[in-house]
Amino acid sequence: MENHNCIKETEIALIKEHVKSVECKVNSFDEKLDRILDVLKGNGKRGLVTEVELLRASLTRLWWFVSVVCCTVVGLILKKYLG
Repeated sequence: MENHNCIKETEIALIKEHVKSVECKVNSFDEKLDRILDVLKGNGKRGLVTEVELLRASLTRLWWFVSVVCCTVVGLILKKYLG
C-alpha cells in the first residue's frame, strides 16, 4: 500500500510540475499578445492600424492627383493636335 501512495504522490508531483509549465507558457503568451496589441493599436502613439489607414488615405489622394495630371496632359495634347 505504501508503494501505491508513493506512485500517487509522484504522479501528483508530475501533474503539479506540468501545470506550472503550462501556466508559465500562458503567461508568456499573454505578454507576447500584449506586445502585439500595443504594436497594432499604438498604446498612446500611432499604431500599425492607424499608420495603414493614413497610408491608404495618402495613396488615394496621390491617385487623384496623378489622374488629374494625366487627364490634363492628355487634354493639352489633344488640343494641340486636334485643335
